[in-house]
Amino acid sequence: MQRKWMCLLCISLVLMLSAVVVTAHGDLEGVDAIFVTGAWARPTAMDMAGMEMPESTPEAGGMGGMDHSSMGGMDMGGVSGAYMTIQNFGEATIRLVGASSPVAEMVTIHETKIVDNVAQMNPVEGGITIHHGEAAVLQPGGLHIMLENLMMPLVANSAIQMTLTFETLGEDGNATGEPLNIVIGALVQMEAPAVNDSILVQGAWARPTVAAMDMGNMAATPESGMSMSDVSAVYMVLRNEGEAEDRLVSASSPAAGLVEIHESKMVDNVMQMNPVEGGILLPVEEGVRLQPGGLHVMLLELTMPLVPGSAIPVTLNFESGASLTIAAPIYDGMMAGM
Repeated sequence: MQRKWMCLLCISLVLMLSAVVVTAHGDLEGVDAIFVTGAWARPTAMDMAGMEMPESTPEAGGMGGMDHSSMGGMDMGGVSGAYMTIQNFGEATIRLVGASSPVAEMVTIHETKIVDNVAQMNPVEGGITIHHGEAAVLQPGGLHIMLENLMMPLVANSAIQMTLTFETLGEDGNATGEPLNIVIGALVQMEAPAVNDSILVQGAWARPTVAAMDMGNMAATPESGMSMSDVSAVYMVLRNEGEAEDRLVSASSPAAGLVEIHESKMVDNVMQMNPVEGGILLPVEEGVRLQPGGLHVMLLELTMPLVPGSAIPVTLNFESGASLTIAAPIYDGMMAGM
């Protein structure tokens, strides 16, 4: 009898996880109400292609004026800037009060301003406030997140992981409840990534593969596979802000030789995972959740270990012809949610 109840409990849990969660703006609160898009950080080192470094800005530490003739990931400095757009779809006002990253010893919120024709960069006291329905744009020459005392070079065409800390504000402007921590990935590239105003991606993450057998608290799912060394999955929420429905039809990543769109389902008490024919439908002004035990982007034939604390680029291709490259941080999102 106990075994029967345990089986029923497992089936219920899988069915709950496999549901496609569709939400409207008014239903969002907490971390679900915060969308961080277009995150990127300036490289401090060239990739193997020996590409030119970006134009210098105050927060880039003047690295644009350095000699870039060498190749092979030469370090260009111990400081960089990270940029992004943060949208608040919730009813409450939020405030970005801090950030951290495994790649930097010090991470602070800064703003660059022109005073008497001279660029001045100073910490932002009190953080960045974002009201209901508004967005904060962090960009070169303005608000940005400063990465200082880098512990590794930021190589162009890679990705890094960051954690953003928010407060929810009451009507009196004071913080209410516990801080909200959101783990994001940021592309490392020369300039801001291409913008897709129609499709927003929230909460992307990919399962680690390194030392998985030693990580006793990692929850297994069908898409994690038998061998944690050569397969993983990416999860996220896709929100269609366009005027017509769209579909996620394919994806790719330099971290995997093969990337497919899959769905896990319980059939006759047996979990089955199959490719999604025709892609994932994205209704207008609704969100579709890709999550463990349900829809997901499958990474096969991995070309590198997926190390917790790092991030990988993932390109999403849509039926409309649009493509969107994001950075997926590597961590166990199921355990983080608990």
